[in-house]
Amino acid sequence: MKKIVKTLAGLVGAFVVLAVGYTAWNIWWEGRQIRAFCEAVHPGDPAASLENLGASRGVPPRRLRGVFDKERGSWYLFVPVGATMGDCGCRITHDGKAVLTAAMLCR
Repeated sequence: MKKIVKTLAGLVGAFVVLAVGYTAWNIWWEGRQIRAFCEAVHPGDPAASLENLGASRGVPPRRLRGVFDKERGSWYLFVPVGATMGDCGCRITHDGKAVLTAAMLCR
């Protein structure tokens, strides 16, 4: 009986270590992809090229949806690092034709 308990405890411990390791790796990997995308976006770049640029950096097009800001007359995109629950991400504004600003923001 003690052997079974030790084996189960070892398996549970291994599972916990793997889960924590995977979570840390996921945060690092996703952050790396979004950071590379954000560094590649520059003011003046065509807004139409954002999807292709995102795809080449591993950011799926569904993550590049924005909100139109009526006061400023521009689009606002925030591409979050999902594993950080929105605490870190790339903020992009564009007027529909060209990128106005792009910056990586982390709390």
